Amino acid sequence: MRVCERCRSLYPPGAKFCSIDGQPLVDSNGDPLVGIDLGRYRIAELLGRGGCGSVYRATHNELGTDFALKVLYGHLAAEGNYVERFRREAQAVSRIRSPWVASVIDFGSSDNGLTYLVMEFCTGTTLDRLIARDKVFAPGRAARLIAQIASGLSVAHKLGFVHRDIKPANIAVDTVNGAEFAKVLDFGIVQLADPGDSGKLTREGIIMGTPAYMSPEQATAKEATAKSDLYSLGVVLYHLLAGQKPFKGGVAELMDQQVNRAPEPLPLTGPIADLTYALLAKDPDKRPASAQVVAETAKRIEIDLRGGEPSLDPADLDHTIEPAPLTPPPQPKPGPEPEPHPTRISAAFPAIAPSLEPLSTGTSLPAQPRSRALAIAVALVLALGGTGAAYWFLAQEGPKVEIKVDYAARVVDLELELERVLDMRGLSDDALAALPATKAVYARYTALKGGDPASVDPVLRELLELARKAPITSEVLTAHLDGLDSKLAEAGARLSPEEFERLKANYLELYRLANHASSDSELDTVAQSIRRFEREFWKTKPRN
Repeated sequence: MRVCERCRSLYPPGAKFCSIDGQPLVDSNGDPLVGIDLGRYRIAELLGRGGCGSVYRATHNELGTDFALKVLYGHLAAEGNYVERFRREAQAVSRIRSPWVASVIDFGSSDNGLTYLVMEFCTGTTLDRLIARDKVFAPGRAARLIAQIASGLSVAHKLGFVHRDIKPANIAVDTVNGAEFAKVLDFGIVQLADPGDSGKLTREGIIMGTPAYMSPEQATAKEATAKSDLYSLGVVLYHLLAGQKPFKGGVAELMDQQVNRAPEPLPLTGPIADLTYALLAKDPDKRPASAQVVAETAKRIEIDLRGGEPSLDPADLDHTIEPAPLTPPPQPKPGPEPEPHPTRISAAFPAIAPSLEPLSTGTSLPAQPRSRALAIAVALVLALGGTGAAYWFLAQEGPKVEIKVDYAARVVDLELELERVLDMRGLSDDALAALPATKAVYARYTALKGGDPASVDPVLRELLELARKAPITSEVLTAHLDGLDSKLAEAGARLSPEEFERLKANYLELYRLANHASSDSELDTVAQSIRRFEREFWKTKPRN
């Protein structure tokens, strides 16, 4: 790593100047941030480095509590648009409240320009290290961990978040009261490609996935959905049961296999194998209906494997996992006892009706008198400290419940999704204003932006759908390149002649491709190449 001795920001190998204050960079001797205060946090030790920054264990100076602190690399912290997007992502993801998801706590920038994100500090170890140690997991243990992970995904999916990179390295496993407890890490936080990790595919700051765990739709550059997370969870489950991933090979081979090849049969059969195959369905519509369904099914499998004994999940406050009915159950008629719920899941994975999931848990209330179910729900939420959620449950007692839509929060989520789509396609806001398919709706959106969120919401939804599929034109691409021309010339004053000639040659080649591309696929490819060039260019531009 390289470091700026003035502001202490870190940079990947090869960087020459600090993007924050312009100082020459030097090779780091140890980590310059360990032992210093960053805002209210004292950095204690380095935990690891990723594509967009370093992660540390830090202690709150007043509370004495440990947190995980992610500090952006200097070239990203100096990029205003990136920092704003990172801040908005953090603000949105902080709404996820689940015992199975590592929480986002805080976000800030120091006086000398360092930008950081504060997250819940998870003890224990990551699931990939447990796999390396234990090789193959017993079916009951695997089912319990998958139920916990799916419970966390269920809470996040209901808020509109898709993880996009579920894999063992993004699952922390701790021990609570003698039992394993899993948490999902790095939910939705923007990351950049790690040049040293050829196994990770990332494009323009958006997590695209890890090929060995990537869904077929992600491998074919389609939009990732909640069903994509379920496929990745199926790969994790296969890995736990078989001791190896379902597919092997280089990046191109893995991508092809995720789309076109079925995995080798597992070394065991039964409900846990059936659940694995259902999650690994190539067609998203043939996967389980939701993460909540997966959580309930995996919990049922664990209990059955334990001979009906309660789950070992330390967060399982109610061991009954039958889904709560969506409508009041009919009055029972005299007659024989009903048949017990079947425990085997067919390979076709018949639909299991999703239950109403409490706000902070992935377990369901059993079908029982309303007063008792209500009491359990309130006790559960209060035990987790959710007084606001407890009021929500109490409010359901009346015959009529007014449901208010938080349009302001929904608009923020839609704007974040629009930025993701633009990044994935290599477009900008200027392109939305210029493309024939989007310019009219974009003009309506900009006129309404900042006004009543309820009015902005439908227009923004329409714009988002158009942005996903609007054809890109050569005129938009060449106009974008024209805007970089003078800035590229200015950059030559501080670049070496060799570096400037390389950038200029790349720029001219992109200009040629933009003018000669004819098909939609060619124009899409050129747009993405321009965005990659632009990001590289802004790293080297002179500071004003």
